[in-house]
Amino acid sequence: MYLMKGMNGTMIRKIRSNWLPILLTIAIVVSLLLSWATWTNPSRDNSTDTDESSSTTAKVTNRAISDVFLPTQIIKNNTDGTQNLMYPKKRNLVVSAQQILQKWKFGRVEKLSTGSHSKYLSYLQRKDSLVMSYNDAVTTSVLNKVYDQSINTKKISKVQRIVVPRHNPKYIYLLNDDGFKVYRAKISKFSSMKLLRQITGESAKRYPIKTRLLNKTIIIDYTKPIKVPTYSYLLSKQTGNSFMSTLMNADQNESVSMHTEDNVTTYTDGTDKRMSVDNSTSMVTYENFASKDRSYSDSELLTDSFKKLTTIGVPLDNTRFESVDNSKNVVTYRDYVGGIPIYNSNNYGTMTVSYSSNNVQRYTFSLFSLQVPVPNKLDSKELPSTDEVISSLEAKGINEKDIKGIRLEYEWKASESSDMVIDLEANYYVNYNNQWVKYTDVTNSD
Repeated sequence: MYLMKGMNGTMIRKIRSNWLPILLTIAIVVSLLLSWATWTNPSRDNSTDTDESSSTTAKVTNRAISDVFLPTQIIKNNTDGTQNLMYPKKRNLVVSAQQILQKWKFGRVEKLSTGSHSKYLSYLQRKDSLVMSYNDAVTTSVLNKVYDQSINTKKISKVQRIVVPRHNPKYIYLLNDDGFKVYRAKISKFSSMKLLRQITGESAKRYPIKTRLLNKTIIIDYTKPIKVPTYSYLLSKQTGNSFMSTLMNADQNESVSMHTEDNVTTYTDGTDKRMSVDNSTSMVTYENFASKDRSYSDSELLTDSFKKLTTIGVPLDNTRFESVDNSKNVVTYRDYVGGIPIYNSNNYGTMTVSYSSNNVQRYTFSLFSLQVPVPNKLDSKELPSTDEVISSLEAKGINEKDIKGIRLEYEWKASESSDMVIDLEANYYVNYNNQWVKYTDVTNSD
């Protein structure tokens, strides 16, 4: 009996000491079982490839434009003039704020300022307010869809930041970094402010920051060293064949030819469509040469690119609008975790939709996608303040005037725990020579 107790105690201690690998194994096994169940489901054997892709597409397209075109950051401006970047622990603060503002009603719009850096910052740093920011400006018509509003698009065409007073609001403030434009919209209806104050006052990690200008670019200046959580995610990987129906419109794949050369597999559907899969990087480039000749307004470019994105068949659970290049008709979407964009040298987690001048539609995306977060024993990444980062760059001979931006990004890294898992480790990235580079990798090119 005593021997049995001793054995039980030993087993319990072993389980406790190895709980993380056990949980990780369980997560992977469950994922594999779900995948196996999907592929061995009898109903699947009775369906065509088109039916299968329709099911996949239906699963993807439940992401509305109001999900993907959400702001990526929330800043709380305190009554004493200090600022905090809110990092959610449990609740998605951006979604919570969206649900609150959808019940409000915004009315008449008027321009307050344009071209003034100081006035722009004064509104951006307005005391006792909430600031929701996009990485790049969105059109007002898209903003209306996100927040269920009817802001006059002739009065204001684009918005990058929304400033909402936390007490007795009469106006909200709509800002655009391009031209440092400030507008205000009269609030004709709003629900109780208690909930809005609650979500920004509840338990959430807060980083002391200061919004400021760096070479005419608004940046988030982390005024103190910070610790950013490191996440691990289970990966899923699709094959090129899985996009045959959604992109090549192939019925039983009969009309599609395929060949592999130099580690690139190319699928073609006559002369109209081509999909190339780089087998070394798992990146996909799709081209449609039969698209109609038309021009796109700024708003149409965003909405149409989103529609195209939902037809590809890639998961969009973590995807947010990243940026738009109107001069080249390119819209970029990127995966975000905790309000921080994900970076990878192979562009994993990044999708682009472009429209060329010769009527070619082009999509780029990865076969890899994030599936579910898994537990890990990894420490949070300790990072210096923004000033310390800039000082370290200057010590390398980099002139601050040549830095066009600086921000936090999560680096997509292979995990040591499993080939099916990746780690997301935060670091500073700087826009130097028109490229975003990890600050420790920046070198003086002169």
